[in-house]
Amino acid sequence: MDLEEVIAPYAPAMEKVEEVIRRVEERAQSPVKEILAYLNHRSGKRLRPLLVIISSSLFGSIPPQAILVAGAAELIHTAALLHDDVVDEANTRRSGPTVNHLWGDKAAVLVGDYLLAEALHLLLDTDLEMIGIMAAVVADMCTGELDQLCSRFDPNQALAAYLKRVELKTARFFSACCRAGALLGGASSSEAEAMACYGLNIGMAFQLVDDLLDLQGEGRLLGKATGQDLAAGVLTLPVLYLLNDPHWGPLVQEHLREPNLLADWARESGAIDRSWDTARDYALSALGCLDCLSGKDHRHLHAISRFVLCRQV
Repeated sequence: MDLEEVIAPYAPAMEKVEEVIRRVEERAQSPVKEILAYLNHRSGKRLRPLLVIISSSLFGSIPPQAILVAGAAELIHTAALLHDDVVDEANTRRSGPTVNHLWGDKAAVLVGDYLLAEALHLLLDTDLEMIGIMAAVVADMCTGELDQLCSRFDPNQALAAYLKRVELKTARFFSACCRAGALLGGASSSEAEAMACYGLNIGMAFQLVDDLLDLQGEGRLLGKATGQDLAAGVLTLPVLYLLNDPHWGPLVQEHLREPNLLADWARESGAIDRSWDTARDYALSALGCLDCLSGKDHRHLHAISRFVLCRQV
Protein backbone atom coordinates (compact mmCIF):
# COMPACT_ATOMS: atom_id res chain seq x y z
CA MET A 1 0.00 0.00 0.00
CA ASP A 2 1.57 3.31 -1.11
CA LEU A 3 0.73 6.78 0.23
CA GLU A 4 -1.87 7.41 -2.48
CA GLU A 5 -3.70 4.26 -1.44
CA VAL A 6 -3.59 5.43 2.17
CA ILE A 7 -5.08 8.80 1.24
CA ALA A 8 -7.86 7.38 -0.97
CA PRO A 9 -10.35 6.40 1.78
CA TYR A 10 -9.92 9.84 3.35
CA ALA A 11 -10.17 11.80 0.08
CA PRO A 12 -13.47 13.55 0.96
CA ALA A 13 -12.08 14.75 4.30
CA MET A 14 -8.74 15.76 2.77
CA GLU A 15 -10.60 17.73 0.09
CA LYS A 16 -12.33 19.64 2.89
CA VAL A 17 -8.89 20.37 4.34
CA GLU A 18 -7.78 21.66 0.95
CA GLU A 19 -10.85 23.89 0.81
CA VAL A 20 -9.94 25.35 4.21
CA ILE A 21 -6.43 26.11 2.91
CA ARG A 22 -7.82 27.60 -0.32
CA ARG A 23 -10.10 29.92 1.64
CA VAL A 24 -7.06 31.24 3.51
CA GLU A 25 -5.52 32.13 0.15
CA GLU A 26 -8.73 33.61 -1.23
CA ARG A 27 -9.26 36.03 1.64
CA ALA A 28 -5.65 37.23 1.63
CA GLN A 29 -4.72 40.54 0.05
CA SER A 30 -1.93 41.18 -2.42
CA PRO A 31 1.01 40.50 -2.28
CA VAL A 32 0.33 37.82 0.36
CA LYS A 33 -2.27 36.30 -1.95
CA GLU A 34 0.23 35.76 -4.77
CA ILE A 35 2.75 34.12 -2.47
CA LEU A 36 0.12 31.82 -0.97
CA ALA A 37 -1.01 30.86 -4.48
CA TYR A 38 2.58 29.96 -5.31
CA LEU A 39 2.86 27.84 -2.16
CA ASN A 40 -0.44 26.05 -2.73
CA HIS A 41 0.56 25.28 -6.30
CA ARG A 42 3.68 23.54 -4.97
CA SER A 43 2.05 21.82 -2.02
CA GLY A 44 3.67 18.89 -0.28
CA LYS A 45 2.43 15.49 0.86
CA ARG A 46 -0.01 16.88 3.46
CA LEU A 47 1.25 14.19 5.82
CA ARG A 48 0.49 16.08 9.02
CA PRO A 49 -3.14 16.84 8.09
CA LEU A 50 -3.51 13.23 6.98
CA LEU A 51 -2.39 12.05 10.42
CA VAL A 52 -5.05 14.25 12.03
CA ILE A 53 -7.74 12.81 9.76
CA ILE A 54 -6.68 9.16 10.10
CA SER A 55 -6.35 9.48 13.87
CA SER A 56 -9.81 11.00 14.13
CA SER A 57 -11.40 8.42 11.84
CA LEU A 58 -9.82 5.56 13.78
CA PHE A 59 -12.11 6.34 16.71
CA GLY A 60 -15.31 6.65 14.75
CA SER A 61 -15.75 10.08 13.21
CA ILE A 62 -14.14 13.04 11.46
CA PRO A 63 -15.92 16.07 12.93
CA PRO A 64 -15.64 19.59 11.45
CA GLN A 65 -13.13 20.50 14.15
CA ALA A 66 -10.76 17.81 12.85
CA ILE A 67 -10.84 19.43 9.41
CA LEU A 68 -9.94 22.78 10.96
CA VAL A 69 -7.12 21.31 13.05
CA ALA A 70 -5.78 19.50 9.98
CA GLY A 71 -5.83 22.74 8.00
CA ALA A 72 -4.15 24.60 10.83
CA ALA A 73 -1.45 21.92 11.02
CA GLU A 74 -0.62 22.39 7.35
CA LEU A 75 -0.49 26.18 7.72
CA ILE A 76 1.85 25.84 10.72
CA HIS A 77 4.03 23.42 8.76
CA THR A 78 4.22 25.76 5.77
CA ALA A 79 5.05 28.71 8.02
CA ALA A 80 7.86 26.70 9.61
CA LEU A 81 9.28 25.84 6.17
CA LEU A 82 9.22 29.50 5.14
CA HIS A 83 11.11 30.49 8.27
CA ASP A 84 13.52 27.55 8.00
CA ASP A 85 14.43 28.47 4.43
CA VAL A 86 15.34 31.98 5.56
CA VAL A 87 17.46 30.70 8.44
CA ASP A 88 19.15 28.14 6.17
CA GLU A 89 19.48 30.57 3.22
CA ALA A 90 17.89 27.85 1.08
CA ASN A 91 17.07 28.46 -2.57
CA THR A 92 15.14 25.27 -3.38
CA ARG A 93 12.10 23.67 -1.78
CA ARG A 94 9.66 21.13 -3.25
CA SER A 95 11.63 21.05 -6.50
CA GLY A 96 11.26 24.77 -7.07
CA PRO A 97 12.61 28.15 -5.92
CA THR A 98 11.90 29.08 -2.31
CA VAL A 99 9.77 32.08 -1.39
CA ASN A 100 12.79 33.82 0.09
CA HIS A 101 14.66 33.29 -3.19
CA LEU A 102 11.83 34.78 -5.26
CA TRP A 103 10.45 37.48 -2.95
CA GLY A 104 13.23 37.98 -0.41
CA ASP A 105 13.80 37.06 3.22
CA LYS A 106 11.55 39.75 4.69
CA ALA A 107 8.55 38.69 2.62
CA ALA A 108 9.12 35.03 3.51
CA VAL A 109 9.23 35.78 7.24
CA LEU A 110 6.12 37.95 7.09
CA VAL A 111 4.10 35.41 5.10
CA GLY A 112 5.16 32.75 7.59
CA ASP A 113 3.87 34.97 10.39
CA TYR A 114 0.65 35.51 8.42
CA LEU A 115 0.11 31.76 8.13
CA LEU A 116 0.64 31.28 11.87
CA ALA A 117 -2.03 33.91 12.50
CA GLU A 118 -4.39 32.18 10.07
CA ALA A 119 -3.74 28.85 11.80
CA LEU A 120 -4.74 30.43 15.10
CA HIS A 121 -7.85 31.83 13.42
CA LEU A 122 -8.86 28.30 12.38
CA LEU A 123 -8.15 26.87 15.82
CA LEU A 124 -10.42 29.45 17.46
CA ASP A 125 -13.35 27.46 16.06
CA THR A 126 -12.20 24.27 17.82
CA ASP A 127 -11.52 24.37 21.57
CA LEU A 128 -8.89 25.47 24.05
CA GLU A 129 -7.30 22.03 24.20
CA MET A 130 -6.63 22.05 20.44
CA ILE A 131 -5.23 25.58 20.65
CA GLY A 132 -2.93 24.48 23.46
CA ILE A 133 -1.75 21.39 21.58
CA MET A 134 -0.86 23.36 18.44
CA ALA A 135 0.62 26.32 20.32
CA ALA A 136 2.99 23.89 22.04
CA VAL A 137 4.02 22.58 18.61
CA VAL A 138 5.10 26.05 17.48
CA ALA A 139 7.04 26.66 20.70
CA ASP A 140 8.75 23.27 20.44
CA MET A 141 9.76 23.82 16.81
CA CYS A 142 11.24 27.22 17.63
CA THR A 143 13.14 25.77 20.58
CA GLY A 144 14.51 22.91 18.48
CA GLU A 145 15.53 25.13 15.59
CA LEU A 146 17.25 27.62 17.88
CA ASP A 147 19.11 24.81 19.61
CA GLN A 148 20.22 23.54 16.20
CA LEU A 149 21.39 27.02 15.25
CA CYS A 150 23.45 27.26 18.44
CA SER A 151 24.96 23.78 17.95
CA ARG A 152 26.39 24.20 14.46
CA PHE A 153 29.90 22.80 13.99
CA ASP A 154 29.92 21.65 17.63
CA PRO A 155 31.71 18.27 17.77
CA ASN A 156 31.03 17.90 21.48
CA GLN A 157 27.24 17.76 21.30
CA ALA A 158 25.76 14.64 22.83
CA LEU A 159 23.78 12.13 20.82
CA ALA A 160 20.95 12.52 23.32
CA ALA A 161 20.90 16.27 22.67
CA TYR A 162 20.63 15.67 18.93
CA LEU A 163 17.73 13.24 19.37
CA LYS A 164 15.98 15.70 21.68
CA ARG A 165 16.37 18.37 19.01
CA VAL A 166 14.79 16.07 16.42
CA GLU A 167 11.94 15.44 18.83
CA LEU A 168 11.36 19.17 19.31
CA LYS A 169 11.78 20.16 15.66
CA THR A 170 9.72 17.42 14.05
CA ALA A 171 8.47 14.52 16.13
CA ARG A 172 6.31 16.43 18.59
CA PHE A 173 4.41 17.95 15.65
CA PHE A 174 3.58 14.48 14.33
CA SER A 175 2.63 13.45 17.86
CA ALA A 176 0.36 16.47 18.29
CA CYS A 177 -1.45 15.76 15.02
CA CYS A 178 -2.16 12.19 16.10
CA ARG A 179 -3.23 13.20 19.61
CA ALA A 180 -5.49 16.01 18.41
CA GLY A 181 -7.15 13.87 15.76
CA ALA A 182 -7.73 11.02 18.18
CA LEU A 183 -9.30 13.28 20.82
CA LEU A 184 -11.58 14.91 18.27
CA GLY A 185 -12.62 11.47 17.03
CA GLY A 186 -13.71 10.43 20.50
CA ALA A 187 -10.65 8.61 21.85
CA SER A 188 -10.13 8.17 25.57
CA SER A 189 -7.12 9.81 27.18
CA SER A 190 -5.19 6.52 27.13
CA GLU A 191 -6.07 5.92 23.47
CA ALA A 192 -5.00 9.45 22.58
CA GLU A 193 -1.74 8.86 24.43
CA ALA A 194 -1.11 5.72 22.36
CA MET A 195 -1.70 7.70 19.17
CA ALA A 196 0.63 10.45 20.40
CA CYS A 197 3.27 7.78 21.05
CA TYR A 198 2.84 6.49 17.49
CA GLY A 199 3.17 10.01 16.09
CA LEU A 200 6.26 10.82 18.13
CA ASN A 201 8.13 7.74 16.94
CA ILE A 202 7.02 8.14 13.32
CA GLY A 203 8.15 11.76 13.48
CA MET A 204 11.56 10.70 14.77
CA ALA A 205 11.92 8.18 11.95
CA PHE A 206 10.76 10.73 9.38
CA GLN A 207 13.36 13.32 10.39
CA LEU A 208 16.19 10.78 10.60
CA VAL A 209 15.36 9.62 7.08
CA ASP A 210 15.29 13.23 5.87
CA ASP A 211 18.73 13.79 7.38
CA LEU A 212 20.05 10.62 5.76
CA LEU A 213 18.71 11.52 2.33
CA ASP A 214 20.33 14.94 2.63
CA LEU A 215 23.66 13.30 3.45
CA GLN A 216 23.30 10.77 0.63
CA GLY A 217 22.53 13.44 -1.95
CA GLU A 218 19.00 12.29 -2.75
CA GLY A 219 17.52 15.64 -3.76
CA ARG A 220 15.00 13.94 -6.04
CA LEU A 221 13.40 12.38 -2.96
CA LEU A 222 13.53 15.52 -0.85
CA GLY A 223 12.58 18.08 -3.48
CA LYS A 224 15.40 20.38 -2.39
CA ALA A 225 19.15 20.78 -2.68
CA THR A 226 21.14 18.27 -0.66
CA GLY A 227 24.30 18.46 1.39
CA GLN A 228 23.06 21.63 3.04
CA ASP A 229 23.03 20.27 6.58
CA LEU A 230 26.73 19.45 6.73
CA ALA A 231 27.71 22.56 4.79
CA ALA A 232 25.85 24.65 7.38
CA GLY A 233 27.43 22.78 10.28
CA VAL A 234 24.32 20.80 11.22
CA LEU A 235 25.75 17.52 12.47
CA THR A 236 23.18 14.79 11.92
CA LEU A 237 23.08 11.24 13.25
CA PRO A 238 25.67 9.58 10.94
CA VAL A 239 28.23 12.26 11.74
CA LEU A 240 27.55 11.99 15.45
CA TYR A 241 28.05 8.23 15.22
CA LEU A 242 31.39 8.97 13.54
CA LEU A 243 32.36 11.45 16.24
CA ASN A 244 31.68 8.84 18.91
CA ASP A 245 33.86 6.26 17.15
CA PRO A 246 37.42 6.02 18.58
CA HIS A 247 38.92 5.66 15.10
CA TRP A 248 36.87 8.18 13.14
CA GLY A 249 36.19 10.76 15.84
CA PRO A 250 39.55 12.59 15.76
CA LEU A 251 39.53 12.70 11.95
CA VAL A 252 36.01 14.08 11.82
CA GLN A 253 36.82 16.82 14.33
CA GLU A 254 39.63 17.99 12.07
CA HIS A 255 37.43 18.07 8.95
CA LEU A 256 34.05 19.31 10.17
CA ARG A 257 33.93 21.91 7.39
CA GLU A 258 34.46 19.36 4.59
CA PRO A 259 30.96 17.94 3.98
CA ASN A 260 31.86 15.74 1.02
CA LEU A 261 34.62 14.05 2.98
CA LEU A 262 32.33 13.52 5.98
CA ALA A 263 29.68 11.97 3.75
CA ASP A 264 32.25 9.58 2.28
CA TRP A 265 33.46 8.56 5.73
CA ALA A 266 29.89 8.03 6.93
CA ARG A 267 29.38 5.54 4.11
CA GLU A 268 32.75 3.85 4.58
CA SER A 269 32.41 3.47 8.34
CA GLY A 270 28.90 2.04 8.31
CA ALA A 271 27.49 5.08 10.12
CA ILE A 272 24.86 5.52 7.42
CA ASP A 273 23.70 1.91 7.73
CA ARG A 274 23.60 2.26 11.49
CA SER A 275 21.51 5.41 11.16
CA TRP A 276 19.04 3.65 8.87
CA ASP A 277 18.76 0.94 11.53
CA THR A 278 17.95 3.62 14.11
CA ALA A 279 15.24 5.07 11.87
CA ARG A 280 13.75 1.60 11.42
CA ASP A 281 13.80 1.07 15.19
CA TYR A 282 11.73 4.23 15.67
CA ALA A 283 9.26 3.11 13.01
CA LEU A 284 8.89 -0.25 14.74
CA SER A 285 8.43 1.47 18.08
CA ALA A 286 5.65 3.53 16.51
CA LEU A 287 3.81 0.36 15.54
CA GLY A 288 4.33 -1.03 19.02
CA CYS A 289 2.47 1.99 20.43
CA LEU A 290 -0.65 0.76 18.63
CA ASP A 291 -0.70 -2.64 20.33
CA CYS A 292 -2.99 -1.41 23.09
CA LEU A 293 -5.61 -0.23 20.57
CA SER A 294 -7.35 -3.56 20.19
CA GLY A 295 -10.13 -3.76 17.65
CA LYS A 296 -8.87 -0.78 15.65
CA ASP A 297 -7.86 -0.97 12.00
CA HIS A 298 -4.18 0.02 11.97
CA ARG A 299 -3.50 -0.73 8.30
CA HIS A 300 -3.15 2.86 7.18
CA LEU A 301 -0.90 3.76 10.10
CA HIS A 302 1.30 0.77 9.25
CA ALA A 303 1.38 1.98 5.65
CA ILE A 304 2.53 5.43 6.73
CA SER A 305 5.32 3.77 8.69
CA ARG A 306 6.41 1.97 5.54
CA PHE A 307 6.16 5.18 3.51
CA VAL A 308 8.45 6.99 5.93
CA LEU A 309 11.10 4.30 5.46
CA CYS A 310 10.53 3.53 1.77
CA ARG A 311 12.38 6.67 0.75
CA GLN A 312 15.50 4.66 1.60
CA VAL A 313 17.95 4.49 -1.31
